[in-house]
Amino acid sequence: MNIGMSMGITQSQRVNCPECDQPEEHASGCTYGQIELLASKQRHIQCPNCQKRAVDENADGFWECRECNTQYTSSHLTVDTAEHTETMLVVDLDAPIGEGVQTVLQMQAKGEGNFPHDKKLEELRKQISQE
Repeated sequence: MNIGMSMGITQSQRVNCPECDQPEEHASGCTYGQIELLASKQRHIQCPNCQKRAVDENADGFWECRECNTQYTSSHLTVDTAEHTETMLVVDLDAPIGEGVQTVLQMQAKGEGNFPHDKKLEELRKQISQE
């Protein structure tokens, strides 16, 4: 059996943040850090109506599709259930089978496309491009 070993020099390169000059964790108040945090909070759940991976929580607290603006609610108390269609929404792909799925009601009223995380990300990206 032949085991090889190398004594060569290895290199790694770290790129510091252009704003806070930190290699890994961003400094408090860093715009790039805020963008990373907001991007991690965005959801892209498959819409039962149009099949696009575009459902996220809107400003009103309902699930809404960014593409077709169909809204969903998991609360039967907020809507007249007789006027809505019951469907399944997979909200967590990493959850064990059956635990990441919610039974929701598809609402008749279309959403307004008001996604707070999306708007804040857009504002921060514009801020960076203007600097």
